Parts: sequence; C-alpha cells; structure tokens
Amino acid sequence: MQAHLNQALHNENFVAECCNNYPDNYFDWKVTATFYTALHLLRAFCEKREVDPGNTHYDIANSFDPRRCNNRPITQVPNFLWRSYSQIQKYSEQARYDVFLDHEVENEIQRENFKHCLILLKGLRDYFSQQGVPCVSEDAA
Repeated sequence: MQAHLNQALHNENFVAECCNNYPDNYFDWKVTATFYTALHLLRAFCEKREVDPGNTHYDIANSFDPRRCNNRPITQVPNFLWRSYSQIQKYSEQARYDVFLDHEVENEIQRENFKHCLILLKGLRDYFSQQGVPCVSEDAA
C-alpha cells in the first residue's frame, strides 16, 4: 500500500509544482497526473481491503464499473467512487488523445477539466481516508 501512496503523493507534488510554476499552462499534464494520483489511491485502497483489481485499466473497470461487474464490485464501495474515478480517467484520455482544437481553446477546456478533476479527487481522497487509507496530501494543489 505504501508504494502506491508514495507514488500518489509524488504525482500530487508534480501537479503542485506545475500549478505554482505554470499556473496558466500544461493543464493536459496536470489532468493526466491527477488521474494517476487517483489510480494509485485506488490501488492503495484495494491493497488495504486485500483485493486485487488487476493490472490494467480494463481490469480495474471490470472490477468496479457496475455495468461490467453486474453491480458486484470486488469490494463494497459507494456509487460515486466509480463515477468520479472514471470521469478523471476520461478527462485524462481526452487531454492525451483529443487535442484537435486551437491551442488556446484546448488550454481553456483542459483548465476547466482540471478544476473538476481536483473536486473529484478530493471526494475520492476523503472516502479513502475514511476507510483507513492515509492519503491526505500536504503539498498538492
């Protein structure tokens, strides 16, 4: 569990550095690093619960997405958890692959997506913390 928590904190610190040094740029990377923070927090949570979500994004979806696991996730979680996690993942995929707009327009879209990612990540972090996963970030954005 600690390795995932360390990586999540590392990713959050990267996001914080980007926000401090480049407040108006690189939202694609901020979104992507926020997704990988969520991924490592989810993996730490799974280790805490002693369940294996698998090794790939596909495996994780099969373990938590109600439509893919017949409403029986590998461990009991509130409904918002998968919705929040998968939305952050979607934003990350859009940031990496759907970049066909004017740079300034794309930057503004990613800025708004990043703001939403932070809200969703806070909800995930709060839930995981309540479940005994020590994932409170000190330095992150």
